[in-house]
Amino acid sequence: MGEFEGNSGKKQGTRVFKKSSPNGKITTYLCKRDFIDSLTHCDPIEGVVLVDPEYVRDRKVFTHVLAAFRYGREDLDVLGLTFRKDLYLASTQVYPPAYDEGIGDGLGQEKNILNPPTLVATGGVLKDGKPTSTSDFGNRNHEENSDCGPQPLTRLQERLMKKLGNNAFPFFFRLPPDAPASVMLQPGPNENGKPCGVDYELRTYVADSSDDKLQKRRTYACGPLTRRPEPSSISNKCHSLVFFLCLI
Repeated sequence: MGEFEGNSGKKQGTRVFKKSSPNGKITTYLCKRDFIDSLTHCDPIEGVVLVDPEYVRDRKVFTHVLAAFRYGREDLDVLGLTFRKDLYLASTQVYPPAYDEGIGDGLGQEKNILNPPTLVATGGVLKDGKPTSTSDFGNRNHEENSDCGPQPLTRLQERLMKKLGNNAFPFFFRLPPDAPASVMLQPGPNENGKPCGVDYELRTYVADSSDDKLQKRRTYACGPLTRRPEPSSISNKCHSLVFFLCLI
């Protein structure tokens, strides 16, 4: 599980989740593990990645969110066939970053993220950054749900970046309203492996490009993040998110 960090000496200290790569060169910070889906919109997934530039050198750091549907046991995955379907992918380059200087009189100017996440509805395989199938959810609202413009830093990101220093870089994801709810079927007493259902994962990795194949042996989980319905509504969707960090 992620670690909590916060200033317990302050009355309004903020707790964040932290996960580091095995060599400690890359660390991801998230504001929370519980996210609310109000049907019309979802809580954004925001955080900061702390990078060691000497380790990354001329490579890049990416963060993505992946929703997947598992409909069969892992022990039945044979001959390259898996009972798993990727439903949704949002990806962004965290490092090197791109900012504008904002608008102001020189005092208290706001910085905007110029490389926001790109939303992609996947059909299992991407070609030239586009989905292979037009029947997947999210395609009909792709332009509406994509964060195409500059995204201002949130208060949490500003505080984390001030605390962590110049090598901390932000990321921001906004899931589409039609993203599937997280549902997990509890396995039987004699069943092993991951349970069937829909889950989400957040992954940070170092690569030359976002198309590089991730190495499974360098990927590890940090525990689930849960998207919960609002207490006042029983019809809202619930999502879960698994926190990953990997290096390739």
